[in-house]
Amino acid sequence: MSQRLSSFPLITIALLCLVVVLLSGDLFAQQTSILVREVTSADLTLEKMRPPNALIKAKGKVTTGGHTNPRLLQVLYVMPPADGIQDLEFYVDPPRPTGVVTQVITEVETPLLRIEHVPDWMKGVRVRAATNKIEKLF
Repeated sequence: MSQRLSSFPLITIALLCLVVVLLSGDLFAQQTSILVREVTSADLTLEKMRPPNALIKAKGKVTTGGHTNPRLLQVLYVMPPADGIQDLEFYVDPPRPTGVVTQVITEVETPLLRIEHVPDWMKGVRVRAATNKIEKLF
């Protein structure tokens, strides 16, 4: 009886691992996001509210076709930055390694990012890519 109970956790762990492998499709094909090669433009507008919301979009270039899910990720600060500029990183998901992609520089565009209730310290945004950055002030 005690041997049955002691093997129960091992069987449960083995079954959970099998489920994870089956649900993930391919255990070793991890999709990691990358910064776009170059940010080419950034648009910043304020919604007329009290306090206002910031609306940001960006365009950039990647080195091949097949990139998906362009997005801006807001850098979180422990203390507000001294320059008053909110950093945003421009990420995309690269094409699958097994896929065929066009070998041409391709433009990508993010959906609108809304920063609600713009903090008092914030003077603008800085959109960062792998090779450059663009700043926009209010």
